[in-house]
Amino acid sequence: MNSKDLTKLRKKYQRFRNHLLAGIGFLLVVIAFRLIFFETAAFFMPIVLILIIYILIALIFTFKYHRNLSTKETSNIIEPSFEKEELKTEVDREPSKLEKKIPKKEDKKEKKIKK
Repeated sequence: MNSKDLTKLRKKYQRFRNHLLAGIGFLLVVIAFRLIFFETAAFFMPIVLILIIYILIALIFTFKYHRNLSTKETSNIIEPSFEKEELKTEVDREPSKLEKKIPKKEDKKEKKIKK
């Protein structure tokens, strides 16, 4: 899979995810207005239905692109070509700071005991 294709898929996924979140936000605002202005509840009903359809479409495309992204990214995982010995040499090439400090502390303790 080409990296340009992956970036296009990511952009489409992010776009539909943002549309989904925006649709949910608008739906919440419309429902809040509907609860405040109860007399005009019939006016808000078509708006609520349109927003629900909008959210469902955005949700479907969000899942579609998320599924495509996850399958493309897992197929692009590179198999490690290292052998166990090479990995061990990379890990063991330099001791950590903690490993360096432990012998020094033990030496200090031995010196204190000897005094």
